[in-house]
Amino acid sequence: MSAFPSLYEYALAQGCATCKAKPGVLCVAPRKAAAAVPTDPITRLHAARQRAGVRHKELDASRAPWADERKPGQRYATVPRGQG
Repeated sequence: MSAFPSLYEYALAQGCATCKAKPGVLCVAPRKAAAAVPTDPITRLHAARQRAGVRHKELDASRAPWADERKPGQRYATVPRGQG
């Protein structure tokens, strides 16, 4: 178990500034969905939402203890479980 969820989970936990999708709901982006990389679901989300996810994940990582001080199995993320 990772101390942090995937970038996709962080991005999906944010609302989308481009298409106004609510947190937890996929972006309304037919072209992105058609061109999405099957193994990387974040490619289905708008770039603005991806950037918001990156900022949120970096903020969580900066607030967490150093990697060698983390407890195994401890979660340091602020996104709700099950997003994504």
